[in-house]
Amino acid sequence: MPIDPNQFQTGGALHGAVAASLVRECEAAAELQVGDEVGNFRVLRELGRGGMAVVYLAERSDGEYEQRIALKWMQAGQNDAAGEALFRRERQALADLAHPHIARLLDGGRGAQGQPWFAMEYIHGQPLDAHCIATGLPLRQRLERFLEVCSAVAFAHAHGVLHRDIKPSNVLVDGEGGAKLLDFGIAQLLGDNDALATRAFTPGYASPEQVAGEPLTAASDVYQLGRLLAAVLSRDADERDTVARVQATRVLAAAVEGTSEAGIPADLPADLAAILATACHLEPARRYATVEALASDVRAFLDHRPVAARPRTATYLVTRYTQRHPLGVALGALALAVLIVATLAFTHRLAQERDIAQAERDTAQRERDAAERARAASEAINRFLNEDLLDAANPLRRAPGAPDVTVRQALDTAEAQIGKRFAAAPDVHAEVLVTLGVVRYEFGEYERARKLYEAALQAAATLEPAHPARLRAQAEMGALDISEQDFARGIAAFQALAELGARELAQDDPRRWNWRLRLLEARSRQGADVGLHGEFEALAQEADAALGTPNAVSGEARLFIAQGQRMNGTPADGAAAAQRAHDDLSASLGVDHPSTLKALSVLAHGLQARGEYDGAIEAARRAFELQRARYGTDTIDTLFLQNEYGFLLSAVDRMDEAEPVFADLVERRAAMWGENAIQAVPPLSNLAHARMRLGRPSEALGDFQRTMRILDGLPDAPATIRSTVLRGLGDCLRELGRYREAMSALNAGDEVATALGPDDLRRFALQASRGRLLIAMGERERGLRLLDESIAAMQARTTDDNPTLKPLLAARRAMVDTP
Repeated sequence: MPIDPNQFQTGGALHGAVAASLVRECEAAAELQVGDEVGNFRVLRELGRGGMAVVYLAERSDGEYEQRIALKWMQAGQNDAAGEALFRRERQALADLAHPHIARLLDGGRGAQGQPWFAMEYIHGQPLDAHCIATGLPLRQRLERFLEVCSAVAFAHAHGVLHRDIKPSNVLVDGEGGAKLLDFGIAQLLGDNDALATRAFTPGYASPEQVAGEPLTAASDVYQLGRLLAAVLSRDADERDTVARVQATRVLAAAVEGTSEAGIPADLPADLAAILATACHLEPARRYATVEALASDVRAFLDHRPVAARPRTATYLVTRYTQRHPLGVALGALALAVLIVATLAFTHRLAQERDIAQAERDTAQRERDAAERARAASEAINRFLNEDLLDAANPLRRAPGAPDVTVRQALDTAEAQIGKRFAAAPDVHAEVLVTLGVVRYEFGEYERARKLYEAALQAAATLEPAHPARLRAQAEMGALDISEQDFARGIAAFQALAELGARELAQDDPRRWNWRLRLLEARSRQGADVGLHGEFEALAQEADAALGTPNAVSGEARLFIAQGQRMNGTPADGAAAAQRAHDDLSASLGVDHPSTLKALSVLAHGLQARGEYDGAIEAARRAFELQRARYGTDTIDTLFLQNEYGFLLSAVDRMDEAEPVFADLVERRAAMWGENAIQAVPPLSNLAHARMRLGRPSEALGDFQRTMRILDGLPDAPATIRSTVLRGLGDCLRELGRYREAMSALNAGDEVATALGPDDLRRFALQASRGRLLIAMGERERGLRLLDESIAAMQARTTDDNPTLKPLLAARRAMVDTP
């Protein structure tokens, strides 16, 4: 909490001075110094500071690749609840707004003392107005830069975000001459009455309603764009400052509106003056309704068309037409007097012939252009493969004795050349980026994959909305969101794609059905909703009718049905769906495709639940070994199927075989995701349970404690995982005779389990463990009653072969003859 200087008052001439000095020293100590490291970045120097944060120039410090970024660090005196909420909102706004003229968010987190920070694209350039004045930029180019800012603000509005602080210093010109919008520090959601930053504004650029502290709408950003345009159109810095000062005085005095009184640069064309007066009107209702309306008028001015900001009188319309077509007007007037009657029929026939000839020339030119693009793309792809990707692995290029280059190292080298190779072919550029992103995803490098997908979307931004490269990038990004359990974003992505597919794609286009399938997947995983089984089956039947049988879409839809049955504790009921899914996917994708092998693994669980133990183990082993043989030992799907294989070995009491499978898996997942990643938790917990059942509770305790350390560092870890681990820890402590600690673990598990459904088997398993602990502590009657009630509740919801219920039944049978 910030220190109040008045708490240190000493009276006299030093009244409050000591306190103020201490405050400044505390805040300065909390700031970053040159050489400090934050996340993967090292501070180089300060770039600037505002009321809430300091921005530093920083460089990447982990040596993975070279990169300079702008690091925004919240000042210590501003990290109260409201200040932090504004800071986090800015970070989220940047994360949501991927646009070529908005500075990109690259990373974020918290410092050692909890201060939030984020890294964004570093724009090395001047503010837009200073750039226009210093370079003497022509009027057309100034307006083109301004239109780029309008595009960025309109994009933010379309995503429900108001900027609220548009001004020249927040628009920089990058090395390629393009405009970049920065600083969403006081942004708000459209329609919200935001109390966090109501009084935060920049005099001279703030709208009248912003100065008055009234609720803001898109009209406030339109006003600020008008003030930005006035600065951009100024001839020099003195005129710019005078114009801003006049308008600020006008707003504060709430003067009567009038163009002559407005802060507008002198000697502007009448149309531009009218555009500025409309954008900067004191009354929001009389401004342009949207940013796009403002931009449309600026484009009309550039094209010599009438602007909406001026009355459309006959004289005005004729003047603008003449400006667009000066030669045509003169020649037309002369021809009209001499040839109007004689040439009408001839002109009509000539126009038809000319149009036909032009159409033929246009077609031929398009064909030549397409052939040239195809040739250039083919050459770029060949050079990329031979000179960038494969050249890194060429043994003749390496020093004697140098080790072989890994796939990751080859990708690192090649990715740095993509922009140069495919700058002229955005469709190929996007496709290559997506392909590399998929490879990174399969290696478990989610953040690297996301950056490649983001780059692909940026490369495809100029393509048509339904262009295949653009749609593929959107689909892969949505799939990554689902994998990282950001279901809301995944649902939004595939909802939009499914709607587009219904409008634009043919019935037999597999993409149309696959996007609907991914949408159902996201909805299902968001709530593990068994009620969606009917929707999956309906989709499978529709896909069969449209695509024919077998097909991959219906195969995966039935795989989701089988997975849902397993998650619901009834894998035997899903065995038929898993078998059909496996058959369809084998025929359409191949016997060793990851989806086919996942269906085989789910089928193994169904067989185990039906008591077909040998068939279950063989199916799980075959799925794991086929996956490993084709894709290697360390891909995501291989590690997933390794865990499933170990789980089924433990479910049929083959603990001596399950233990080494889990032990190897723990180390592989830790190597891929890190020692403290949630991906290491399931195999580590399974390893602990296996060692428990092998009669080695001391070893198991170390595994459970390591698992809990990981979960304690992940406050958002699912309740399903945390409750299972706490129950296992309690059982382990009971076996070691540490009853008080065991009871504490089970109490913590019960608290976590309140977030689970009332029929969730994990809740009853916790009760059963409590019953066994009470028996061990000497409260046999009470413990047996609780154990029996728990077993009965579980038997009402699953089969006796369920891996959670089965050990409890065995333990209960062992107590029958125990006095």
